[in-house]
Amino acid sequence: MKKLSFCLILTFCLLLIHSSIQAQYSPAKQYVSDPQQWDSSTKKYQSYHLPSPPAGAPNIVMIMLDDVGFSTAGVFGGLAETPVMDQLAKGGLRYTNFHTTGLCAPSRAALLTGRNHHSVNMGHFTETAFDAQGYDALMPFEKATMAEVLKENGYNSYLLGKWHLTPMSDRSAAGPFNLSLIHI
Repeated sequence: MKKLSFCLILTFCLLLIHSSIQAQYSPAKQYVSDPQQWDSSTKKYQSYHLPSPPAGAPNIVMIMLDDVGFSTAGVFGGLAETPVMDQLAKGGLRYTNFHTTGLCAPSRAALLTGRNHHSVNMGHFTETAFDAQGYDALMPFEKATMAEVLKENGYNSYLLGKWHLTPMSDRSAAGPFNLSLIHI
């Protein structure tokens, strides 16, 4: 009887220890608390994950207007007086061969990725997306936006205005808020 109770107690303790180990396990990646490292040659902390843009890298300003055709702005010969845009265009580049779509969200996806809107699954509005190739509104990770490519090369980016590229299944008052910001 003593042997049996000892075995039961030992088994119970082992189960208790095993379950507490399992309860404490977290699959989350553990990060180093300090994202900077000490450079002994310069005697300064160096960031090891933030690239810098190349020397002389240009500033990039991209403007997208909804419900406006190419021929609306004065810079392209339109009737709307756009003196600031005219001045900006004189000192930079003007792209005139952009393929627009009939909807703002697919046009935005095409402009931000430099790809056909169907290849980034934005064939329609995110609110009316459906389960078909090119129409599910889930932009593939492999199809990076211009902002993501620039960020990897040391640029900072900023978006002002409506985003309109987050799928309905990912929208809520509780977030996620990182899907839009990753692309910016």
